Amino acid sequence: MFDEAHLAQMMRDYAARADFPERVLPKADLPDGGDGNFVFRDKFGYVYATWEGGRQTDEQTSAVADQLLYWVFRDRAWMHSYIETMGADLPEPDRMRKVEGEQERLLGMIDPKWAAQLRHDRKFADRGGAGQD
Repeated sequence: MFDEAHLAQMMRDYAARADFPERVLPKADLPDGGDGNFVFRDKFGYVYATWEGGRQTDEQTSAVADQLLYWVFRDRAWMHSYIETMGADLPEPDRMRKVEGEQERLLGMIDPKWAAQLRHDRKFADRGGAGQD
Protein backbone atom coordinates (compact mmCIF):
# COMPACT_ATOMS: atom_id res chain seq x y z
CA MET A 1 0.00 0.00 0.00
CA PHE A 2 1.16 3.49 -0.78
CA ASP A 3 1.52 6.00 2.04
CA GLU A 4 0.01 9.50 1.88
CA ALA A 5 3.25 11.07 0.62
CA HIS A 6 3.32 8.67 -2.32
CA LEU A 7 -0.38 9.30 -3.05
CA ALA A 8 0.31 13.05 -3.02
CA GLN A 9 3.12 12.61 -5.55
CA MET A 10 0.95 10.43 -7.76
CA MET A 11 -1.80 13.06 -7.68
CA ARG A 12 0.66 15.81 -8.63
CA ASP A 13 2.01 13.72 -11.51
CA TYR A 14 -1.49 12.89 -12.77
CA ALA A 15 -2.65 16.49 -12.39
CA ALA A 16 0.23 17.67 -14.57
CA ARG A 17 -0.97 15.39 -17.40
CA ALA A 18 -4.25 17.30 -17.59
CA ASP A 19 -2.89 20.72 -16.59
CA PHE A 20 -4.75 20.79 -13.27
CA PRO A 21 -3.19 23.11 -10.69
CA GLU A 22 -2.05 21.44 -7.48
CA ARG A 23 -4.33 23.70 -5.44
CA VAL A 24 -7.41 21.76 -6.63
CA LEU A 25 -6.10 18.44 -5.36
CA PRO A 26 -7.32 16.91 -2.11
CA LYS A 27 -5.02 16.90 0.87
CA ALA A 28 -3.14 13.62 1.19
CA ASP A 29 -3.55 13.42 4.93
CA LEU A 30 -6.02 12.59 7.65
CA PRO A 31 -8.82 15.14 7.96
CA ASP A 32 -7.75 17.98 10.24
CA GLY A 33 -11.14 19.36 11.20
CA GLY A 34 -11.19 21.83 8.32
CA ASP A 35 -13.30 21.69 5.19
CA GLY A 36 -12.13 20.09 1.98
CA ASN A 37 -11.28 16.81 0.32
CA PHE A 38 -8.84 14.34 1.81
CA VAL A 39 -7.21 11.10 0.67
CA PHE A 40 -5.61 8.82 3.21
CA ARG A 41 -5.08 5.22 4.21
CA ASP A 42 -6.91 3.39 6.90
CA LYS A 43 -6.50 -0.21 8.03
CA PHE A 44 -8.68 -1.49 5.16
CA GLY A 45 -7.35 0.54 2.22
CA TYR A 46 -7.70 4.03 0.82
CA VAL A 47 -10.26 6.69 1.67
CA TYR A 48 -11.41 9.72 -0.34
CA ALA A 49 -13.49 11.89 1.98
CA THR A 50 -15.13 15.31 1.92
CA TRP A 51 -15.59 17.46 5.01
CA GLU A 52 -17.90 20.49 5.20
CA GLY A 53 -18.81 22.50 8.26
CA GLY A 54 -16.57 20.36 10.43
CA ARG A 55 -18.27 17.08 9.56
CA GLN A 56 -17.83 14.39 6.96
CA THR A 57 -20.30 14.65 4.09
CA ASP A 58 -18.98 12.03 1.66
CA GLU A 59 -16.65 9.05 1.66
CA GLN A 60 -15.48 6.55 -0.92
CA THR A 61 -13.19 3.67 -0.05
CA SER A 62 -11.16 1.20 -2.07
CA ALA A 63 -8.41 -1.32 -1.47
CA VAL A 64 -6.93 -0.21 -4.82
CA ALA A 65 -5.10 3.13 -5.12
CA ASP A 66 -5.90 3.41 -8.84
CA GLN A 67 -9.63 3.32 -8.11
CA LEU A 68 -9.28 5.99 -5.46
CA LEU A 69 -7.30 8.22 -7.84
CA TYR A 70 -9.88 7.65 -10.59
CA TRP A 71 -12.58 9.04 -8.27
CA VAL A 72 -10.39 12.02 -7.34
CA PHE A 73 -9.68 12.92 -10.95
CA ARG A 74 -13.20 12.12 -12.17
CA ASP A 75 -14.38 14.81 -9.76
CA ARG A 76 -11.59 17.25 -10.67
CA ALA A 77 -12.21 16.78 -14.41
CA TRP A 78 -15.94 17.38 -13.98
CA MET A 79 -15.35 20.48 -11.85
CA HIS A 80 -12.84 21.90 -14.32
CA SER A 81 -15.14 21.21 -17.27
CA TYR A 82 -18.17 22.68 -15.53
CA ILE A 83 -16.32 25.87 -14.60
CA GLU A 84 -15.07 26.21 -18.18
CA THR A 85 -18.67 26.29 -19.45
CA MET A 86 -19.91 28.89 -16.95
CA GLY A 87 -21.18 31.91 -18.79
CA ALA A 88 -21.56 29.95 -22.02
CA ASP A 89 -24.83 30.73 -23.71
CA LEU A 90 -25.86 27.10 -24.09
CA PRO A 91 -29.09 25.31 -23.25
CA GLU A 92 -28.52 23.12 -20.20
CA PRO A 93 -28.61 19.76 -22.06
CA ASP A 94 -25.96 21.04 -24.50
CA ARG A 95 -23.87 22.40 -21.67
CA MET A 96 -23.96 19.07 -19.82
CA ARG A 97 -22.96 17.20 -22.99
CA LYS A 98 -20.02 19.57 -23.36
CA VAL A 99 -19.03 19.14 -19.70
CA GLU A 100 -19.22 15.36 -19.94
CA GLY A 101 -17.22 15.28 -23.17
CA GLU A 102 -14.49 17.46 -21.71
CA GLN A 103 -14.45 15.43 -18.49
CA GLU A 104 -13.87 12.28 -20.52
CA ARG A 105 -11.15 13.95 -22.61
CA LEU A 106 -9.30 15.14 -19.49
CA LEU A 107 -9.49 11.73 -17.83
CA GLY A 108 -8.16 10.18 -21.04
CA MET A 109 -5.16 12.51 -20.89
CA ILE A 110 -4.36 11.16 -17.43
CA ASP A 111 -5.08 7.50 -18.15
CA PRO A 112 -7.01 6.20 -21.20
CA LYS A 113 -8.55 3.39 -19.14
CA TRP A 114 -10.11 6.02 -16.86
CA ALA A 115 -11.97 7.53 -19.84
CA ALA A 116 -13.26 4.04 -20.65
CA GLN A 117 -14.28 3.52 -17.02
CA LEU A 118 -16.17 6.83 -17.07
CA ARG A 119 -18.07 5.76 -20.20
CA HIS A 120 -18.94 2.47 -18.53
CA ASP A 121 -20.04 4.21 -15.32
CA ARG A 122 -22.32 6.54 -17.30
CA LYS A 123 -23.93 3.67 -19.20
CA PHE A 124 -24.53 1.86 -15.92
CA ALA A 125 -26.06 4.99 -14.35
CA ASP A 126 -28.19 5.59 -17.48
CA ARG A 127 -29.63 2.09 -17.10
CA GLY A 128 -30.73 2.89 -13.57
CA GLY A 129 -27.62 1.68 -11.76
CA ALA A 130 -26.74 2.88 -8.34
CA GLY A 131 -24.33 5.51 -9.68
CA GLN A 132 -20.73 5.92 -10.62
CA ASP A 133 -19.16 4.76 -7.37
